[in-house]
Amino acid sequence: MQLRAVKVRNIRSYTTGSLSLGPGTTLLVGDVGSGKTSLLYAIEMALFGFAEVEPAFLVRHRAHEAEVALTLVEGESTYEFRRKFRRRTVRGRESFEIEESSYSVDGARTRYSATELRQRAIDLLGFPDNPNPRAHSDVWRWAVYIPQERMRDVLLQPPAERLETVRKALGLEQYQVAAENAAEVASELRRVAEVHEAEAEQLRHWTEELPRWSTIRVTRARELAELESEEVRRRAERGRAEEALGAATTLRGQREEEKRARERIARELEKLRRELEQKKTLARSREGESLRSREEAEGSLRKLEEIRAVAEPPEEVGALLRELDRRLTDSEETVRAFGQAEAGRDAAERALAEGQARQRVTGAERTSLAERLRRAEEDLPAKAPVPPVDRDLPTLDAEARGVQAEMDRAREKLAREQHVTEELQELLQAGTCPRCHQTVRPEEFHLHFEEARARERAAAGQLAELTERKGALEEERAARSRYEPAMMRFQEAQRTVQHLREELERTEARWAETERLLEGRAAEMRSNRATVERLAPRVAERNAWLAERAPLLERRNRAEAMAQQVARGNEGIRSARERATLLGEEASRLRSELSVAEEQAAALQAEREEIERRWQEGPDLDRVLTEARSEVDRTRAEFERVLTRLAATRAAIEEADRWIAEADRGVRLRSERIAEGTHLRALAGWVGRDFREGLLDLEHRRLAQAQSEFNRAFARYFQTLVEDPNLLARCDVAFSPSVEIDGESTPAEALSGGERTALALAYRLAMGRVVRGLGRLRLESIVLDEPTDGFSPEQVSRMGELLEELELPQVLLVSHETALAGVADRVIRVRKEGGSSRVFAEEPGPEEEPPASAEAPRAPEMGTREPPRPRRARKAPITTTADGIPSPPTGGSPPPADSR
Repeated sequence: MQLRAVKVRNIRSYTTGSLSLGPGTTLLVGDVGSGKTSLLYAIEMALFGFAEVEPAFLVRHRAHEAEVALTLVEGESTYEFRRKFRRRTVRGRESFEIEESSYSVDGARTRYSATELRQRAIDLLGFPDNPNPRAHSDVWRWAVYIPQERMRDVLLQPPAERLETVRKALGLEQYQVAAENAAEVASELRRVAEVHEAEAEQLRHWTEELPRWSTIRVTRARELAELESEEVRRRAERGRAEEALGAATTLRGQREEEKRARERIARELEKLRRELEQKKTLARSREGESLRSREEAEGSLRKLEEIRAVAEPPEEVGALLRELDRRLTDSEETVRAFGQAEAGRDAAERALAEGQARQRVTGAERTSLAERLRRAEEDLPAKAPVPPVDRDLPTLDAEARGVQAEMDRAREKLAREQHVTEELQELLQAGTCPRCHQTVRPEEFHLHFEEARARERAAAGQLAELTERKGALEEERAARSRYEPAMMRFQEAQRTVQHLREELERTEARWAETERLLEGRAAEMRSNRATVERLAPRVAERNAWLAERAPLLERRNRAEAMAQQVARGNEGIRSARERATLLGEEASRLRSELSVAEEQAAALQAEREEIERRWQEGPDLDRVLTEARSEVDRTRAEFERVLTRLAATRAAIEEADRWIAEADRGVRLRSERIAEGTHLRALAGWVGRDFREGLLDLEHRRLAQAQSEFNRAFARYFQTLVEDPNLLARCDVAFSPSVEIDGESTPAEALSGGERTALALAYRLAMGRVVRGLGRLRLESIVLDEPTDGFSPEQVSRMGELLEELELPQVLLVSHETALAGVADRVIRVRKEGGSSRVFAEEPGPEEEPPASAEAPRAPEMGTREPPRPRRARKAPITTTADGIPSPPTGGSPPPADSR
């Protein structure tokens, strides 16, 4: 996988720009400050976000938005990372919010969050890293991109910190973590084993309880068999006694039924006699009522004839009323218009008075607001207070809380590292492990002790740095606390002035609106007065018609009342005659029912006499029932006694079964706990001793193997840059670099500037080679930013040989040294014109003069480049022996770029 192109917009000194890359070596040249490193930052930011460089440092000054797009290729596949963000100012503090974070594979684009996009980059490049968008990428900075200002950092790092970084880059920290986890797992396994053994000891009593409850169960089973046979016998006796009692009870029920029948017949006879007397009385009453109804009908007929003789026909009065109602209906519209005109006139008069009152109030408000606005404008400060810091109080508080949390974690880490160091020191002093009692060899644990001391010093330094950072935050917060109340007072004064101006404008608008409403109300009042004067005569005429209508209504009501009275009289006569007929029919029916009731009374009397005869001839049922109940009670008592004993025996058997099952479970569980405890103790011994020591040994061997490979590459690369056979680059077990001069070790501080740069560059390149050799990185590219800082011309010319040694398909060199053009396959120049950087293809060098007829070279469009120059002959790579000492070059052509 290789880098193919990067496009930027509003990144540092670039308004827009693009850089296209290909296989081989590409040199990006330009003056100091022309914008070369900005493109490298853009590549890093496209992959990992703002982990290494803050957005305020990357975004072009005064630009509101910025964008970066990075393209990578692998075979036929194309991948693109794109990030677009926008500048925001909130409460005087600038921040940058993500507008787009996307990732495309062969043109299929998907949007992601900042964390998700960083995870896609980590997965694509092929090395494990922290997906946190604010976390540093050590593998990227060690194996791919080597910034100019960080080149010599590796020479100045404390040995412990350098070794920790190397371990992380090589992926060896997982062994230490696994070993620590193994110790914790072994401790937990031993604790669980102790818990199982304690549980087994608590279950010991079940081994004694199981035989005792088994004996009780056998005894209770024999008792249960005897009681079950006795239960069958007692149940049969109870059944026979209950059958005898049932027969006596049935006979007694029959006698009771006959008694109730006799009493029922007596009640029915008494009731039937009362009904006979009532029906006789009712029949005589209905005959008298029928005669009276006929007499009432005749009297009502005579009165009705008298009313008909004096009644007035209602049709004549109705015709007069209809004519008068028609004229009144025709005049209703006039009356309605007259009423509306009067109401409109009164409403207009009231509205006019209210409008005049509101106008006076509005005028007073306008005067008051104008005076208040004048005073507020005089009190408004001339300018706003200047913020002492960019961040607001919530941001400072949040950062302070974060720093405090980091301090707490740093204290905990320092305590842990101190504890580990003390344990290792005691272990080395004692010479025997206090846990497994094995002899400790100091030469094997010395490296772990040095690592622990280095981690302890690093933790102490981190805590001191965080304490200083917290003090600075507290000073910034105090300054911000003084600024914000002043700013709030200034903003409040501005809002007061703006509010008074808006209120004055609204008051002026209300004044003008009131003037228009008063004019409209006056015109409406005059119109309604004219309408009232015009319709008044017609309303008076209608009132006269209403006065004539009242007598006519009274006459019509009297005529209708008489007609209704005649109708009611006719209905009453008809009803009286019908009632007289019905009463006569009811009297005849009652006399027929009297004959039937007398026959029913005779039959009931005969049935009653027959029941009394059977009652006197029956046996003495009270004595029979008493004897039967006594026998049933005796048999039931015996049966209940047997059932009680049977239930107690069964309960005892169930309890014995329950205890037997519980004891059996306890015995099995105790055996399981003993077996589990034994297994866990054995497993804890293996995990805490054999497995953990194997992990540490594997880590030591992997680190030693990596150190050996690193030493060979380190020496070869340094020898390529510094062709002095007396200088030999070396590193110790902690990967601390040094130089042997005639066999004596010399620290990096004693070297010249060019030699220190060569030593740091060789160290970085060797580490990148080891990381790639472990298969942790799929990217076949390396980016070198000003790698020749402090080099002599001879060292600059030897960069081509060093690039051959790297055997990488793609190399991007960034430098202001034009002499490096001879080692590059293509050259791209960056210039700054008018404060904006641009990318141009490089003009041909002295070795490739253009034809005589060629015009003066022109700068191509942004992102274009000239075709690759013919590659110069490379020197054969310098090989090394097994111990890392360079050997003389051999003949033959160099291996191809993809030979590794």
